[in-house]
Amino acid sequence: TDDEIREEIASRLGITADDESFDVVFQQELLRSELSETDYRQMVEAAVATDKLREKFLAEVPASADSVHYRQIVVSEPEKADELVAEIEAGGDFAALAAENSLDPATKDVGGDVGWMPRGVLDASAAELIFPMEVGEITVIPTTGGVLVIEILENAGDHPVEEDKKEPLAGRLFDDWTEDKKQSVSIVNNMDVLGNFDEGKVQWAIDHAYQS
Repeated sequence: TDDEIREEIASRLGITADDESFDVVFQQELLRSELSETDYRQMVEAAVATDKLREKFLAEVPASADSVHYRQIVVSEPEKADELVAEIEAGGDFAALAAENSLDPATKDVGGDVGWMPRGVLDASAAELIFPMEVGEITVIPTTGGVLVIEILENAGDHPVEEDKKEPLAGRLFDDWTEDKKQSVSIVNNMDVLGNFDEGKVQWAIDHAYQS
């Protein structure tokens, strides 16, 4: 609504929507940003719509989901991961090895325990590898953030979604929904219309791309 857009603009300006100086401060911001009022309002409208969509997806997170409980050790090299797997399979204590070797500060001090992870929080490539694993099974998964040594502790087809997992799950659902929408629309390159490349337009876009 117009009121929601006004409230968001006011928040960005550090004032309230009913502040007597709203119009003056807003015009100053338009001058600073070099945006038209229409463009600025459309930018804010998009931000408000995004927030409302995120709230919608969070509200629709299911109470339970297919989930897996696992622990991990994060290292930087595949060779180190293979060494740890061999040590664990020879009887080494996973928790102690995680505390000693893992690069993940969030889990190393709890024996690498990640907790219950509902399907949908992990990216698709990791989920495809982790969810089919059996309890007690160990595997190595290379990622952009390091190499993971994973051990499955438990799995359940209908485990309650814990509070700290609801927002990440909603975020993943929102991202998937957004990507699906992107694939359904046509994108026009206004930087290079009919081969008339305009460096000025490109620089303007760079200067304004991340303004708020």
